[in-house]
Amino acid sequence: MPKKGHMTEKRRAVFIICFLLASLCGVMAAIAGSEKTDKEILAKKKIFEPWGMNVHLVFPSAKPFMNQLCAAMKDAGVQIIRIDGYWSYGNMQAQRALLDSAMYYADLHGLKVLLNFPTVPAKKDSASVDEWCKMLKFYASRYDGETPIRLTDSGEVRYPKVNYFEPMNEVDFVYDQGKITLEEAFMLTRKSAEAIREARPESDVKVVMAGICSFSQFVKKFLSYKDKDGISLKELVDVVSYHDYTTSADGWMYDIKRRKKEFKEAGLEDKEIWLTEYGSNLYETDFDEQASFFVKRSVEALSLGIDKIFYYQFHYYGGNTFPLKLQREDYFGMVDTGIKNPYVEFLENRDDGEFSIMTKGRPIRVYITGEKRVSLHELNDLILRQLKDSGLRIAGKGFSVVSVVLFQKKTKKENVIWTGKIRVDSDSNQVLKLTPELFKTATKNDCILVYVENVPEKIFEWDELRPFPVYEAYTSLASLLVKEASLPVKLSKENKQYAWSKPDGTNVLAIWDELGEMMLTRAEGGDSGYYIFDDLGRKLKKRNILIRNSPFLFVGKDSLLMRGF
Repeated sequence: MPKKGHMTEKRRAVFIICFLLASLCGVMAAIAGSEKTDKEILAKKKIFEPWGMNVHLVFPSAKPFMNQLCAAMKDAGVQIIRIDGYWSYGNMQAQRALLDSAMYYADLHGLKVLLNFPTVPAKKDSASVDEWCKMLKFYASRYDGETPIRLTDSGEVRYPKVNYFEPMNEVDFVYDQGKITLEEAFMLTRKSAEAIREARPESDVKVVMAGICSFSQFVKKFLSYKDKDGISLKELVDVVSYHDYTTSADGWMYDIKRRKKEFKEAGLEDKEIWLTEYGSNLYETDFDEQASFFVKRSVEALSLGIDKIFYYQFHYYGGNTFPLKLQREDYFGMVDTGIKNPYVEFLENRDDGEFSIMTKGRPIRVYITGEKRVSLHELNDLILRQLKDSGLRIAGKGFSVVSVVLFQKKTKKENVIWTGKIRVDSDSNQVLKLTPELFKTATKNDCILVYVENVPEKIFEWDELRPFPVYEAYTSLASLLVKEASLPVKLSKENKQYAWSKPDGTNVLAIWDELGEMMLTRAEGGDSGYYIFDDLGRKLKKRNILIRNSPFLFVGKDSLLMRGF
């Protein structure tokens, strides 16, 4: 008799055989059931035109090149563009001409438009708010699909129609700057929504909530706020939106789930969710990582039910074009424009061999776009300290400086601190040096205005668009995640595997490994029924694929059979 707790060899053999049979049956069942479960494993929910793109009209790419920009975005698979509609109470005629151009060419190339009005009225009194609402009504009515728009360089008349409006932007950030209160943010949201709906009562016109960018107490209160009439965001907006520039996989997924929970707790779970800004910039990463980031984060966002995703941004103004780097903001983008128009550059005034540039190692560069002046608008603590310690150097190319002014934003008073005439040229070290004594009275309520002359009549020079790898990645992924494709479904916890099905029955598997690596050995082509592409859409002919951080996409009728990897 065997000892207690021990098996005989015969019983052990029987146990092992039973275990193996059970395991084999499980594997066979999974394989046998794979064709039956392919449709079941994929989400029933379909995606509908998710591909958005941010286009900044405040940059000097705008009017002369909107046709080229819109054509390139359409070719990439972009379906809706988010455009800045209004930045200041400046030249309304010029603003209107700029927007007309954008709307004209967006309509020409079949792009839908989300018109964002990012600023808020400086004053919140009834007269200022009425003026703000009047502006919203004007543009909502102007782009109603019935108003003719004709450009001076085109004889054709078009009738652009905009159905999506986003009054304000990042109200939580504006609140943190002390420029708005919670009550004012909600009041402006309500007034804006009512103005847009008064001008455009059609059922397909949607008001998009101003994109939020933090998880602050302000955001929590704003989302659930009710005014004295009992009105909440649920009655005012059709779409909730947010921004996220998180680059890590865990942080990205956590943010999406937390944001969705936040919307649900505020009673907004029945609203569409648009991610109106996301992306990685070339100041902090390289071309390949930027493309890889785009594919991974886009698939993940759509898999978690985000309805539209707007990459930030289309055109780029980074260090490849100019000898000095720009601000971090300008390093986002997926095509280089090679733009060469005149620019003013603000630098710290030092004589220790090299120019020390402002704002933590980056220059502040402002393009000259036809106005007779440019401004250094935000004087933060760092800039004020540099101004008062060492002064300011004004550099750049393509103009003469005739005066420099400290402009008081509140009183609108101009204090001229330098006048004369000097041609500046960064290439030959011709700069205007301003001493610290000139900035003794400068405060955060001031901005610096530089008046210029002798700017070349042709202020725009733009080479052909040069796409970065992320443009190819966008084009490839948008061709696979098409309208009415199924929502991407995550298949594995150990590594990143997402599958979806196109309307034509083609299956797609996207796979990558954030932390490690694995080797896949699979035949490519007709014998296996699928093809392999990298994240840039390049077809591969390798049998052995080393999966690391960059995604690979398997496309074909049998793609989902690989979900056991």
